[in-house]
Amino acid sequence: MTTPPIDNLGAVAPLVFVIALLCMPSGIGGGVLFVPVLRLIGGLSLKESTALSQALIASASLAATLFNFFEQYRARNDPKSLIVWPFVILILPGTVIGSLIGVYIYSWLPSLFVLILYFCFACLGSFMAYRKGFRLWKAETRAKKRESDSDTTDSEDAEYKNKLIYYMTVVAVIWTICLIFPPLTGNSSTGSVIGVPYCEEVYWVLAAVQGVILLLIPAGYVAVERSPGTVKTGSILMGSMIVIGLISSIVGISGGLFMIPVVLSLGLDPKQSTATTAIVIFATSTSTALSFALGGYFPPASDMWITVMPFAGALLGKTIVAKLLAMTGRLSVLVLLLGTMVAIGGITTITTGIISVVNRANNGGDIVQFGSFC
Repeated sequence: MTTPPIDNLGAVAPLVFVIALLCMPSGIGGGVLFVPVLRLIGGLSLKESTALSQALIASASLAATLFNFFEQYRARNDPKSLIVWPFVILILPGTVIGSLIGVYIYSWLPSLFVLILYFCFACLGSFMAYRKGFRLWKAETRAKKRESDSDTTDSEDAEYKNKLIYYMTVVAVIWTICLIFPPLTGNSSTGSVIGVPYCEEVYWVLAAVQGVILLLIPAGYVAVERSPGTVKTGSILMGSMIVIGLISSIVGISGGLFMIPVVLSLGLDPKQSTATTAIVIFATSTSTALSFALGGYFPPASDMWITVMPFAGALLGKTIVAKLLAMTGRLSVLVLLLGTMVAIGGITTITTGIISVVNRANNGGDIVQFGSFC
């Protein structure tokens, strides 16, 4: 399959840089803005724009993750970890399972319903972020520097450090599963690398095996921990992330704009929330990008240098926001930035979605007709 080059590359590249600069510090991959830019200015089709946007998201989230690793190393004596690895273990499998289900629902739902669904969740995500941000802003105004009530003791900190390799190994296993299974099963756009027919018996067996493995990993972690708090948090995260993964897959975004309000509500501060979800976004976007690459949906290799732009933009954005937080001491800035990016992304996606639905209706398409799961 030959994919056409990107039109107006000189205009698209700086826009991609700016989008990553604005979105990644708040924990959003930027797909809600990458896709419209690639379609309207870059001249790519929807599938080609979606494919390249996943590579751009992976690049931006890689930069954010490396930055967060460096920040955590600099604050290695701080008992409060920047990246909360248990949350990654509980979030990532549920998100992937939800996205697997969402792929089939997307094929079945009418385009108008998808647009309405996205509008509802974009409003909810923006509202949750702004409400949390303003509450945190007021708390910070009352006390310039609030000390956390949940600081760990020295023994607890040492125990956590001893478990760090275990946590990272589990996350690496989950990521490996995310990378291996999509090329094996294939999808409606990209065929299986081992020739598995789409939507036939072997395909469903492989999909079921992937789902069971992904369910067993967080369930096993909760069983090993055996604490009431872990069971409650694990249940909330697994349930909510399956829904978020499903919705994100249906509307074509990375899910960060919905994940962060949830983890904020479970007690993580804004810096922890963005650092933790960045790893999830990186794992899911690399998996999706690999599937698209095997299907031949990327532009020519001469245009792929554009993936450097979101990496540089995300690094600059994270650096600017880190300095801003150091000067002001207000973590609420991150949450308010998140709410703003959700609102901008929502408006952009809804606007382009309405145009697409109207054009389809004008061309005689049925915007309320249900499709098939395959």
